[in-house]
Amino acid sequence: MLEVGPRTVDTRAVNDALELALSPPTPGVMLRSLAPVFNGARRTKEQIVDFHALWRERSVASIEAGCPIIVALGDSLSQGIGASEWDQSWLHRLVRHQADLSRGKPLDIVNFSRSGARLKDVMEVQLPALRALEQTPTLITCTVGNNDLVRSMAIGSTERDLMSLIARLPKGTLFATLPANGSLLAKRLNRIIRNEAPAEGLVVADVDEQLFTWRGRSAGDRFHPNDLGYEAWFNAFAAAARLPEPIKKPVRKANNER
Repeated sequence: MLEVGPRTVDTRAVNDALELALSPPTPGVMLRSLAPVFNGARRTKEQIVDFHALWRERSVASIEAGCPIIVALGDSLSQGIGASEWDQSWLHRLVRHQADLSRGKPLDIVNFSRSGARLKDVMEVQLPALRALEQTPTLITCTVGNNDLVRSMAIGSTERDLMSLIARLPKGTLFATLPANGSLLAKRLNRIIRNEAPAEGLVVADVDEQLFTWRGRSAGDRFHPNDLGYEAWFNAFAAAARLPEPIKKPVRKANNER
């Protein structure tokens, strides 16, 4: 049973929390500078804006409908940036797979994730929005941590933020590991996730175990996954949610270069 904590009763506070979580993102300085000369960066810049608008529309409709929902927290990985189309994200695949198994209607999705989000963004913006919802989610997912590694050299601070987030997430949340791909820092965070998340009642979606290679799995920006890459996220979350086949584990390859 998911426990999202005390409900906010102040209508203005509820609306403010939801509006802040669903507000449009701004592509970063580096991405904006590369977009005019690098096709992959230009595509990512466009997707950040376009995919967020689509998620916002669907999220608002799901909140207003009051139907059973899955809530996504985190960063661009939960936005599906890098996929060929918006509806090819791992999150879309997960709800379609769940519907196929139950022979029912797919869960509505409320997606509070945001491209560029870091651990503190989830704690300070996305979790308040989650607590503001009237619905109790059927499932909560979270993908976060990569941007903290890219933007900060203070690994100690990142580790503390990660442990703080793990302690604050509702019990039963599916929490993804990072695709380490040889990164010692990512492996350090993954050790924390694998050790601390279960102790706090979370379920680990072990993306790192699924993504053995980036070869053929990265999008044009060389940073986000493509459709094939997102299979690792789908497989990891489907396994964490204990959904049966089809779940295909990628074949391990010796060369893990993108």
